[in-house]
Order: sequence, then C-alpha cells, then structure tokens
Amino acid sequence: MADRAILSLNRSAEDAVKEATPIFKTAITNMSITDAIDILFGKENAATEYLRHNTYSQLKATFAPKVKASLEKPLVANVSTTQTWNTLSSGYNAVAGSAVGSIAGLKTVNVDLENYVTEKALDALFMKVAAEEKSIRTDPAARVNDLLKRVFGQLDKK
Repeated sequence: MADRAILSLNRSAEDAVKEATPIFKTAITNMSITDAIDILFGKENAATEYLRHNTYSQLKATFAPKVKASLEKPLVANVSTTQTWNTLSSGYNAVAGSAVGSIAGLKTVNVDLENYVTEKALDALFMKVAAEEKSIRTDPAARVNDLLKRVFGQLDKK
C-alpha cells in the first residue's frame, strides 16, 4: 500500500506540472528589459530565480487543487492516498504521543499532505528548470530555437 501511495504522490505532481507552461509564458512576456539583462548576465540560475519569484504563488494555487484531486483518487480497495496518509499518521501519532513513544523519543507528525506534495512538486519543477537553464547557458546545442541562440549566444562572446 505504501508503494502505491508513493506512486500516487508522484502522479499527482506530474498531473499538476502540466499547468506550468502558460504561467511561465505570462511571466516571460511580462519581463522588463532590465529583468532580461539581469537574467542574461546574472548567476547561472538567474532565469530560474526570476521564474520562481514571479510564478510561485500562482503555480501553487494552480497545482494545489490538482494535487488534492490526485491524492483523493482511490488506490486499493477504494482507499486514497489521503486516507492512507491519515490512517498511517494518526496511528503513528498515537504511538508517538504515548508513554512508550515518549521514552523512544518519537515526535508526532502534523504534515498537511496536500501542501507538502504541492511544494515538493514545485521544488522538482524548479530543479528541472534550473537544469535546463544551466544547459542552455553552457551548451550551444541546447539552444533549440533562434531566439535562444541569439540571446544566449551573447554569453559565448564574454
């Protein structure tokens, strides 16, 4: 059951990531010339940080309902990931809150699963964006269109 819950967590993140493209496009089209210059000649993750700063809240608001829906899909015997998590965490918390748990040094967990998965999905998304940005900055072959070739070609002249 735990393996299926983990698979469901991964699928919920994948479902949500599909919504990022239009949000990123809006952030890019709203970019100022100063932003573009700062990104081009900035740190190796300047574009990623720009996107994180300008899209995180909207992405989180967009991802959250999709993650929630995915987590509520039935897995085995019509039990969802959310139900599985609630069962596991409440059982663990009962033990952690007992005298035996206290002696063993266990701490209760109060994780909002939907928020946790949403934030981890966003972390993974921005890690992927950062890797792509690094590739574009360092490998001319990764510049897959004329705009990227023209803009990031400026870095080759430095």
